[in-house]
Amino acid sequence: MVVSRTGKLTKRISFKKSIGYVNGPNGTKISNYKEMINPWFGYKKKYLSEVKNEDTSYKNTINIIIRQKQKEEIQPDWIGEINGKNFEIVEMNPDTEDQDFMLLVLKAVE
Repeated sequence: MVVSRTGKLTKRISFKKSIGYVNGPNGTKISNYKEMINPWFGYKKKYLSEVKNEDTSYKNTINIIIRQKQKEEIQPDWIGEINGKNFEIVEMNPDTEDQDFMLLVLKAVE
């Protein structure tokens, strides 16, 4: 994969699972989440050629690298939270050979 040392994983992300809804003001439904895991991650650089060639579903996304083996297996319907901002998982690319690191493509939730 793209990371050879764990020293590059210097930031934290919180993965949360939806556990239903709570009633908010005026009876609106607000998603309720439970934190599942809080692993270390590192950002993967995007090059200009990659950004230019992206289709519209990958606009405004970030790529992160995490260790593949976690206490819980990351599920595609989980939400990732970085510095108070929520991201949905667009794509998961596991390392099928060594199972060391996984690349996740995340998109900000509006």
